[in-house]
Amino acid sequence: MSIDLTSLKDDEDWFGFSNTGWAFFLNLAEKYGWKPQGTTLEDEDDWDGCYDSADGQEVSDSDALQLAQALEAALQSSDLSKVSKKLGVKLKSIILSEVQLPEEPDFNQEIDEKFVMHFIKFCRQSGFIIE
Repeated sequence: MSIDLTSLKDDEDWFGFSNTGWAFFLNLAEKYGWKPQGTTLEDEDDWDGCYDSADGQEVSDSDALQLAQALEAALQSSDLSKVSKKLGVKLKSIILSEVQLPEEPDFNQEIDEKFVMHFIKFCRQSGFIIE
């Protein structure tokens, strides 16, 4: 499964994550100060504002900008490697407690700074739709 993000400004501009990758970066951004504003879903009065499903919900421009700022702070942090490894262990534990997988997910990889910078640029341009 995957998460595709489509820019609200340009529907030709998109960004993709695995579900676990998306969860990792959302949690990492929160560790570095992002306060999620919640998503909106058109014609849904009882929407819970979640980010972890692919239902076509929207992330606002200001929320996307704050997400970008938190990820920039993460990249500039001297403890990024330590924080990302702890977060990886936590997410791995959660995932393995909820589902049976043929292979354990590997969260021990180093963060690809070019990938993160590209995502930061995407977030700075506009809000996006999670699909």
